Amino acid sequence: MGKARLSLQQKLSLNLGPLQLQVIGMLALPIHELERRVTEEIERNPTLEEEDSPPEGGETPDDAPGPADEFAPEDYLPDDLRYDELPRQGAAEPGTEERTIAAQTTFREHLVEQLKHLRVAPDLRPAAEYIIWNLDDDGYLRTDLEDLRDQMYLLESHDIDPARWREALRLIQSMPPAGIGAKDLRECLLLQLRGDTSLEATLARRVLQEAFEALTRRNFEQMLRTLGCTEPQLQQAIERIATLSPRPEIPATESGYAQTITPDFHLTIDGNGERTITLNGRNSPDLRVSHRYAQMLSDLQAQQQQRELSTQEQETASFVRQHIESARGFIEAIRLRNGTLTRIMEAILAAQADYFQEGDPDRLRPLMMKDIASATGLDLSTVSRVANGKYIQTPWGILPLRQLFARELAPASPSAAETTETQTTLEAKNHLQQLIDQEDKHEPLTDEQLADRMHRAGYPISRRTVAKYRHQLGLATARLRREL
Repeated sequence: MGKARLSLQQKLSLNLGPLQLQVIGMLALPIHELERRVTEEIERNPTLEEEDSPPEGGETPDDAPGPADEFAPEDYLPDDLRYDELPRQGAAEPGTEERTIAAQTTFREHLVEQLKHLRVAPDLRPAAEYIIWNLDDDGYLRTDLEDLRDQMYLLESHDIDPARWREALRLIQSMPPAGIGAKDLRECLLLQLRGDTSLEATLARRVLQEAFEALTRRNFEQMLRTLGCTEPQLQQAIERIATLSPRPEIPATESGYAQTITPDFHLTIDGNGERTITLNGRNSPDLRVSHRYAQMLSDLQAQQQQRELSTQEQETASFVRQHIESARGFIEAIRLRNGTLTRIMEAILAAQADYFQEGDPDRLRPLMMKDIASATGLDLSTVSRVANGKYIQTPWGILPLRQLFARELAPASPSAAETTETQTTLEAKNHLQQLIDQEDKHEPLTDEQLADRMHRAGYPISRRTVAKYRHQLGLATARLRREL
């Protein structure tokens, strides 16, 4: 039994070591979140710094360590971690770093609107709406229900039974996006697994409920003892958890909220039709191990060769060594993350080559995430984490990567096989139909205005494509739709 445990620990450490887990966590991060993660890591780890940071301790170039000094910073930075020696990622084109997707409502207003269409008891609705308005920008509910109850009573003299508050919260948490209204990360992940009855999801729930602390410490032996599962089962459960988002995926659509979108990729097409994918330069911060701390460790190691270090010196050396190793791992994790992003995007570009000629949704071929996983040799969960919440800047607009995945609908009958449309095309037509149904009939939308609305909703199609879809739907031009 002991040998089996040791074998398991070695295998899991190999498959899901600290670096791998760090990369998995970074894959799902959009650029803004990655930048925040980098800032937090720099604040946490004094040996990690940005290349453009000022010299430490008032050091000037004249008194900084020179080539003749005993210490060489390169000794502590392997070549594969030197960002100045790696190919630079493409910088964002001027004016395309960030685009705001204008929306008609905030995500809280959208949730309230959803609530109006649900059959909710009259005494439950005020509590549900109050909870929605107290969600933070990440969709979490950080305030205790008892505090919300007190606030509502003081501000509105409305006293609602605590049990009804709990019922209202359960109602909010049942609404999309999955994870909304969670109090912490664990609950957010559990809410995203709700409704998934697969074996790996069932065990993933147990991991979060019964062994969450062990998971955060990567104590695989303790997790196995607690859960009583096999090695492969635990591996699958952890991989399932890795596909989840650390916060609710609040939609960036017309029914969502105003959101600044920073594309992760840029597609350029030259005069010969050659397509090139570059990663937004903000994905590659110029990080390095601090020369000052590396010099400090070098000095302590040199002194150790001549005399026994004091307890304080030993503790200092241990602290600096551990943090330098952590800084190296963080830099490597970003490098691996960016390599994985580029690898997956290039595979998508190859698979949807026809679509990327001019951005016509009709030319999207059926494509599943498992197809990209097979083409890249990566896990399906890895592809899923990259596809979620990432965007690409194209000559015809910004679009989410998920839009590039389209499944073919089964024909209603054999004779309909030739007219089968992709799911994405059908969704675009349905949204176009909704826009026209909801327009002001005294001032109907022109095809150009419809194309602009479709762009903002995540369907970057041209005015000509709008006209084609409108014709296929049997809808007249704006002039003929006008009512007196």
